[in-house]
Amino acid sequence: MSRTVTDTAGPADRRWQDFFRHPDYPTFAHATLPPERTAAETAAVRRILGLRPTTRVLDLGCGYGRISVPLARAGMEVTGLDAVPELLERARGAAAAAGVRLELIHSAMRDLDAVERFDAVVNLSTALGYVPDEADDAAALAAVYRALVPGGRLLIDTENREATLRKARRTWYEVAGATVWCRRSFAPMTGRWTETIDWLSDTGRGGSAFSLRLYALTELRSMLEGAGFLVEQAWGGLDQTPYECDSPRMVVLARRPA
Repeated sequence: MSRTVTDTAGPADRRWQDFFRHPDYPTFAHATLPPERTAAETAAVRRILGLRPTTRVLDLGCGYGRISVPLARAGMEVTGLDAVPELLERARGAAAAAGVRLELIHSAMRDLDAVERFDAVVNLSTALGYVPDEADDAAALAAVYRALVPGGRLLIDTENREATLRKARRTWYEVAGATVWCRRSFAPMTGRWTETIDWLSDTGRGGSAFSLRLYALTELRSMLEGAGFLVEQAWGGLDQTPYECDSPRMVVLARRPA
């Protein structure tokens, strides 16, 4: 079962949510993040953070519960927070289907209102950087610091900016039975990466777009340390391969000092 609490996501937060609220988003998400990948990433999260049954975990930017539900199934006490109500509804349904308890919070990350409540926080699959002002990301990290118990750890899995910037600016690909055309751009002055996506499938045409603040490792480390964290490690993926400029991901482990 699940329980939904606080709703603090205001109109300004909802401007960037259209991409995630599109009715075709779950179809594409499930195709690009299949069950075997979810299982591998869940196992990696448990290994890196040393999660055990009854560990109190916050999934920050939980989406439709892709990681939250498996963690809850493994016995963790899981809270999922997201600003997109449609995704939380799907997470609620996934928790009910799995027969697990999942607390769900509808809120902007920066408005997380908890003090020394969680043993671990995970922020996975590029859930940071969508808000219009990067000061909100810094505020979110400060809120996470307050929400962790002393000694608690934060695991972030996000885009590796150095590799992302080398992606083709125009491309197309097939996914979930649809042909997808993608146009990408980067604004050096703001550090924002924008993707405009159009697709054609058996059910018709669709389109959406999103804008994301890409952080260099040095920037993310500075933000974490500014919030009070100790940055323990950075990897090029959840498989803990060394971080390099061409790594597929950027994974950062930080700890609130004991």
